[in-house]
Amino acid sequence: YDLKMIEVENLRSENTRLRQELKINKGAYTHLQKEKDEIAQALSEANSKIHKLEAELELRERLFIEFREEKEREVLELTKIKNDLEMRLQSTLEVETTGLLEFDNMKPLDISFNQ
Repeated sequence: YDLKMIEVENLRSENTRLRQELKINKGAYTHLQKEKDEIAQALSEANSKIHKLEAELELRERLFIEFREEKEREVLELTKIKNDLEMRLQSTLEVETTGLLEFDNMKPLDISFNQ
């Protein structure tokens, strides 16, 4: 009878210890579950922010490429205009120079008022 009582007491002690351990483990599990949920939420928010930033970066890169191409076209157009104006100026200077040379080489008209 005493052995049975000791065995029952030991089992009760073991049961109490295991219940306390279970309670501690449940608390730890609840804490870890909450932490996991918070981390999952933060990860979701970070991924969302990453996607938004990537989309914004892609848009800015596309706008920059369009801007650069537009400015390159403007530079080409202005270069063509500049070259055209330089050629026109050169032609005008050549005509003026030629005209002046011809004017200098002209013989004076013999205009006499003597009759």
